[in-house]
Amino acid sequence: MDLAGKNLILRKFSGVAEQIQQLCEWRNTENYRNLCSTRRNIVTLSEFEKELRIDFNNDRHVQFILYLKATLRPIGTIFSYNMNEDDGYTFITIFLDPEFENQGLVPEAFKIFAMYLFLAIQPS
Repeated sequence: MDLAGKNLILRKFSGVAEQIQQLCEWRNTENYRNLCSTRRNIVTLSEFEKELRIDFNNDRHVQFILYLKATLRPIGTIFSYNMNEDDGYTFITIFLDPEFENQGLVPEAFKIFAMYLFLAIQPS
């Protein structure tokens, strides 16, 4: 599933090797470890795959990879976790490759993602 904005495409994480490799590379950066995680250690790809499975089994709701629309280059990720549909809240984390900071891409990614959440999750 792809979601598109003016400058970004958000592609739902599907578990393909290419996505896992990219997420692992970002996960091991100092920026990601300091800003997006409580985990401070660097992990191997196999350790990351296990970590990711645990996250999705525990509390990860949905995750997208952010792609620059013009080049289809992966530039970050956005995910929700600890979702509580009864009370209507979730936590959201966004990681953007530092090379693309200060270009207005984080607000765009958040807007697209929030619209997805509001449309995808309807009270029963």
